Amino acid sequence: MKVLLKYLALLLAFMMIFTVCSCTLYGGDTTWVYEIDGEKIPAGVYLYYQQVAYGLAEQKIAEETAAASSQDGSESSAASSSVPFADKTIEGIPSAEWLQNEVLNLCKRYVTVQKEFTALGLSVSEAELKNTRDTAAKNYETNEAQIKVYSTFGIGLESFKNVSLSDVYSTTLFSKYFGAGGEYEVPEDELKAYYAENYAAAVIYTVPVSEDTDLKILDVNLDKLIDNLNSTPDGFSAAIMEFESTVPEELRSDYTSGLSEDTFTALIDKSNSNSSVPALVSNAVWETEGYGKYVRINVSDTQIYIVARRDVLADSLSVYFAIYGSSLLYEFKSEDYAAALDEKGAGLSVTENSKALRRYSLGQMEKNIAAVNSAYAANYAY
Repeated sequence: MKVLLKYLALLLAFMMIFTVCSCTLYGGDTTWVYEIDGEKIPAGVYLYYQQVAYGLAEQKIAEETAAASSQDGSESSAASSSVPFADKTIEGIPSAEWLQNEVLNLCKRYVTVQKEFTALGLSVSEAELKNTRDTAAKNYETNEAQIKVYSTFGIGLESFKNVSLSDVYSTTLFSKYFGAGGEYEVPEDELKAYYAENYAAAVIYTVPVSEDTDLKILDVNLDKLIDNLNSTPDGFSAAIMEFESTVPEELRSDYTSGLSEDTFTALIDKSNSNSSVPALVSNAVWETEGYGKYVRINVSDTQIYIVARRDVLADSLSVYFAIYGSSLLYEFKSEDYAAALDEKGAGLSVTENSKALRRYSLGQMEKNIAAVNSAYAANYAY
């Protein structure tokens, strides 16, 4: 689900105006693809979710291939890339079948969100709705290259508006479900436990190193600083003062400039998606037992850090939880939310427009992908 959300965010950024016309080639009306519980899914919305599902399918294929390679030590990853998408499987199901099932699921969620939103008497301010529409229009007007890309797939601004508005409704519905008093309410203690399990807080200080720095002197004095930070009973400030007394006066600012008890605190998740923090530093933080112990991390001769783990739930860091609480809740319960929508939408009736399904087939989508890739390569060739 998290991968899906990221793919959605990328695709939502760029859309264009698209009106699907009846096409005599397919012998009938192809402006809609599914009719779900009486609501017709416009072709542009269907094509949007088809792209989302395709991206998720490729991700799952990559994960399954990597897992298989890890188990048998084979080169199956390279071999898999040469196999046509339609000849692959996902979760033991032919990929084309899996893809179509996923597109239908996404379309059913789209309808379920609207029905639940209405049934629960939820609302969104006119200002937010207007902003959503205006943002779509702005993206259309200022991203000509992307407009051409998405026109190839038949996804336009009107479809973007529909899906964007659904996303706004979905965010409100999620808060209703999992917020205070909701059907699936998450107690604050449970959310904090998830936070503490998946995020670490750290003080990260970058040691100033220049081409004129004497690395041998730096090495000795940094060891002294680390010892002082971890052993001086009077606290951080006393450790700095003690360290400075051991360093020649002309060198002190090189090692202590900017180092204070409030030096930058970073939140690091277990996957280290915060790319600004080197992996060695992230790993050191997660491997540290307890809080407050300073360690030195040498990424290279010119990239040195002093790091200490902090209690992510400490009162002094409560501002982070207050700021990120909503996004943490969604991260924590996004898969449960999808499952809830699937359960509530399980009984929805579905009518297929076979002519539209033939028109917007996997084969046609792959031709569109090839055309886009070819155009991109031509425009950005070096």
